[in-house]
Amino acid sequence: MKKFFQFVVEFKSWLSLCFTASILIFITISWLVGEETVKIATLFQIFLLAAGVTLLQFVFFSGRVVKKMRYSVRLVLFLLPMMALITVCAVSFGWVPMENPGAWVMFFVSFLVCFVLICAGFEFCFWVTGKKYDGLLGEYKAKREKRP
Repeated sequence: MKKFFQFVVEFKSWLSLCFTASILIFITISWLVGEETVKIATLFQIFLLAAGVTLLQFVFFSGRVVKKMRYSVRLVLFLLPMMALITVCAVSFGWVPMENPGAWVMFFVSFLVCFVLICAGFEFCFWVTGKKYDGLLGEYKAKREKRP
C-alpha cells in the first residue's frame, strides 16, 4: 500500500508539471497563430493527454518499470508510444484535419521540435545540477582532507 501511495504522490507531481508545460506550449502556439481564447473542452483534452504522457514517463523514467537502460534508448522507446498517444488524441479530438496532409506534417514537426526542446531543457537542468553537486562534493572532500 505504501508503494501505491508513493506512486500517487509522484504521479500527481509529474502530472502537474506535464500539464503546465503542455498548456504553456499550447497557448504559445495558439498565440503565434492568432488565437485569442481557449475552450474548456480543449483544456480537458490536454489534461487527458498529459495524464497519458505522465504514465509513459513513469514507465520509462521512474526506474520502477524500465530498469537499467541507457538514457538515449529510453528516449527513443519513449518517443514511439508518445507519438502514438498524441496521434490518437489528435484524431479523436479533431485537432488536425484528417484530409489535410500539410497540417499533419506541421503537427508532427511541431511535436518533434517541442520534444527536442524539452529534452534539451532537461539535459541542461541535469548538467547544471550535476555541476552543483560536483562542486558540493569537491567542498566535502576538501573538508575531509583537512581533518586530522
